[in-house]
Amino acid sequence: MRIEKAVVLAAGLGTRLLPATRSQPKEMLPVGRKPIIQYVLEELRKADISKILIVTGKMKRAIEDYFEKDKPAPFYIRQGDKRGTGGALLPAEPFVENEPFLVAFGDSLIKNSSTPTLLERMIKVHQKKRAAATLAIEEVALSETEKYGVVKIDPRFNRGQKQGIFQIVDIIEKPESGKAPGNLVLAARFIFEPIVFKMLHLIKPHKGELWLTDSLKLLIRKSYPVYGVKLKSGEKRYDVGSFESYYRTFLELALSDKEFGKSLKVYLQHLLKGRKNTPTPSRGMHSHEWGGKKGGGTTR
Repeated sequence: MRIEKAVVLAAGLGTRLLPATRSQPKEMLPVGRKPIIQYVLEELRKADISKILIVTGKMKRAIEDYFEKDKPAPFYIRQGDKRGTGGALLPAEPFVENEPFLVAFGDSLIKNSSTPTLLERMIKVHQKKRAAATLAIEEVALSETEKYGVVKIDPRFNRGQKQGIFQIVDIIEKPESGKAPGNLVLAARFIFEPIVFKMLHLIKPHKGELWLTDSLKLLIRKSYPVYGVKLKSGEKRYDVGSFESYYRTFLELALSDKEFGKSLKVYLQHLLKGRKNTPTPSRGMHSHEWGGKKGGGTTR
């Protein structure tokens, strides 16, 4: 069945980004020229997703106002009590009906420079393997695995590893240091069959929260096929969940700006060298006047 629906989870409170998120949702924080969530919707639409539901929450009206003039406009539903990522997905059940669908975290960007894109590859794998769930996965340093949901693979079932396709046999949420089964972790993009909602209704909460990873583990335990599609070298995920990750994301995408990226790089180089007379662009001043070149391309 063709996949034409997506759910964007954007109900989180963004407490790690206070006080910036006191007046606006974290998904609306600008990254370069656009708010974070616009990159997410552009990624989905590039994969030919025509119907998008955004799960929002308290203090998230700015998202609805921002996309008001989009054609087609997204649909919206508000999550009530905050109950984790699984709890955020549950209100989307009536929207999904009985169709496969994509899920994206509204505060995570995937920068694509590959053809086909990550989502296009995931859709192809999901349909070919008749999977119950297909997950985006990426490699991280082993020392970083305790921050993520780590997937476990069985080499006996993974003839497609060279193509970046893996059958997943378990998922460990934020394993203790040194106890991760590998360094492949979940990367904020998922494709699900509707059976995932049955799993969400069956799992037990952790301190009132339903974890999406628990529903995936239950799918695997019940012998439903779950696959992972690895990000390629030309793709990168940016998780905008803290000030450190937000600053890094903003800088990297700003440096790729076609008009100001090159001159911004020159400016940053001056700052890092500690020069006293660091050039500062004044209003109306073109970039070539302070060391850059107007129209410069990516300078990462």
